[in-house]
Amino acid sequence: MERESEEDGVREDIFDGNVYKKQKSLFKGDMDIAISLYIDGFAPFNKGKTSMTIFNIILLNLSPKERYKNENMIQVCVLPVKPKSMDNFLEPLFIELCKLQTAGLEVRCGAGVFRLNVHLMLTSGDIVAIQELIHHSYRALYGCRICPVKTIKALSPEGVDGAPEFSIKKKTKFAELDSFHGASFFGLDEMHLIGTNVSKHIWEMVSGSFKNTTTMFELSNAARQVIGSSVETSTSTIPSSIFEGDFRNYHTKPGNMRAVDWTCFLMFVVPTMVCDMLELQLGTEQAEDVIDALASLMERYKILLDSFIKWHQYMHDVIPINMYSSNMHYLQHIPEMVRLLGPLRCFSARSMEHAIGFLKKRIKSQKNPGVNAGNILRRQQACRYYSSLLEDRQVLEENVNNNTPLTAYSLGVMDEEIDNTPNDIELWDHSECEVDDYSDVNLRHYLVKFWRRKFPDDRIG
Repeated sequence: MERESEEDGVREDIFDGNVYKKQKSLFKGDMDIAISLYIDGFAPFNKGKTSMTIFNIILLNLSPKERYKNENMIQVCVLPVKPKSMDNFLEPLFIELCKLQTAGLEVRCGAGVFRLNVHLMLTSGDIVAIQELIHHSYRALYGCRICPVKTIKALSPEGVDGAPEFSIKKKTKFAELDSFHGASFFGLDEMHLIGTNVSKHIWEMVSGSFKNTTTMFELSNAARQVIGSSVETSTSTIPSSIFEGDFRNYHTKPGNMRAVDWTCFLMFVVPTMVCDMLELQLGTEQAEDVIDALASLMERYKILLDSFIKWHQYMHDVIPINMYSSNMHYLQHIPEMVRLLGPLRCFSARSMEHAIGFLKKRIKSQKNPGVNAGNILRRQQACRYYSSLLEDRQVLEENVNNNTPLTAYSLGVMDEEIDNTPNDIELWDHSECEVDDYSDVNLRHYLVKFWRRKFPDDRIG
């Protein structure tokens, strides 16, 4: 199959990154499979201290529209406790991956017999999950797992033999794979990095959550109330199908925010209401540097290094050191990760949320949640296997008599795993209007102000 984009210089998927281009020789057959592994912890119950860890595999050969569907993902295992040594639990998986990359596997189905190899291209998750896999800590003297010190661009050692001098205690088991490619093998997850951490961190600075420190970002309580209530009252006019996250009252309910909600906050609320409030509070001239820094951070999908340099220079010069977290530092590595692995979304751990949501709805036993989760996974795989048998039978019947009408098979089970009904379509009344129709709220003024922050040159009149 053709994996790479047909346009030169265009990065649409992980196969357009430099890593795949260097490792293309590993995929000798057209049917060879590339996979990615994602690891994340979750609490199955709203109350209690029970914590579980899920391991989820994505088939990268499938198109982005198909690979993240529940029925196309593989939940390898669910650990009922937080392990002291992840390597011990993953040993069976490592053995399997080594066999798949060398000996491969043979698939027999109605369409024939297929022989192929499988290569793990990426293992990702949040910072805490990855540090356990590579025997590193973000609190160590060298807290970045990609570079030895933040002022040096050179990549840190690949972890093949470990690097105690850079706080990597010993080598990672993933280094034994032919497809291992160093620090980039563990990616940078945009959902945890930008959504859960950086965006939320911005609001904490705006809210003055850091004690004994003040910043130019901090807004008054009245200004934050205006932002929260304005967003909350406007939700009825915002089509939810357009945005991935929800718009909530950030002032009164920040604890209810999900990663996708914080991402929407950074992309749409910060460049409008937050920046406007900063101008009102500080004055246009004094707020200019703050808004420029925020504008450079909002361009998160661009791989322009100078945007991140502008943000980090402002953080270095103005923000107290206790506000500069490791997640802020990791933003500097986004351009290089995009060059190596493609767009952030193509190796994001967002798919984990679907798998976690599926399990959380079904885990009921608080006494033995691990056994309960294991039974759920077995039942899930049994349903998938039964479904594949029906598909094979349908292929055989089509081959015998092409004139025979197709038979529709149904398992008759109302289950999210099987029921793949698309999201409900939202119908909105047709409305034809112009910007000047909203002169009562001065819409033209705010649109011009918004796009001038996006494009600081003279393109916007």
